Amino acid sequence: MPDLQPFLTKGISCAAINYRLAPDYPLPAPVHDAARAIQFFRLMATAWDINPKRIALTAPNAGGCTALWLLLHDDLANPQGTNSLLRQSSRVCAAAVQVPQTSINPKIITAWLGSNVLQHPMIFQSVGGKSRDDVLENEAKYQSLYLEFSPINHVDANDPPLFITCSAEMGLPARDASHGIHHPIFGVKLKERSDSVGHECHLLIPGFAKSPTYSDSTDFLLSKLLAPP
Repeated sequence: MPDLQPFLTKGISCAAINYRLAPDYPLPAPVHDAARAIQFFRLMATAWDINPKRIALTAPNAGGCTALWLLLHDDLANPQGTNSLLRQSSRVCAAAVQVPQTSINPKIITAWLGSNVLQHPMIFQSVGGKSRDDVLENEAKYQSLYLEFSPINHVDANDPPLFITCSAEMGLPARDASHGIHHPIFGVKLKERSDSVGHECHLLIPGFAKSPTYSDSTDFLLSKLLAPP
């Protein structure tokens, strides 16, 4: 849980959400649950005194991957729908994530990190696979999910600003599954993609990379949430 006091002191409301988890509920269930939470906050904005234009996300690890996907993906709202919740926007104004996965595609992350990253159960459980070998041997079955739910595939210049914090364990190839799934190369690759299209992305890796503008993720989020209208 991040330190919420700096936000509460500034009058910023904070909420923690839950979502269904793989392997019982593979993608898209977890990220769509998180999207519904954003839509619910917007639906309740007047009653709860929330500014619907200033909703930001922060999360570590797999939650960070979900937050990234929501930040970078097109709006999930259905403006013509009959459900008042689903008519709400799922877009946010910013996100600050820690040690996130920016791709879950086995081919991509193996090229980045080596084969040890595929030992982590997130890679096959997230798409409903039974094992690492299952998703590798049945690539066509899972490829559409890997493509859709890898946040790096959705970056464009119009996406809201992002702050990524990673560990400094830069050694390659990844020494084991845990090192691989939390490796800073995920942040490096997302930053490279963002820079190439003109998307605002700040990367903090102690001793290796820092933002020229913000000291940390709290500084970043406060700036975006309290910016003039």
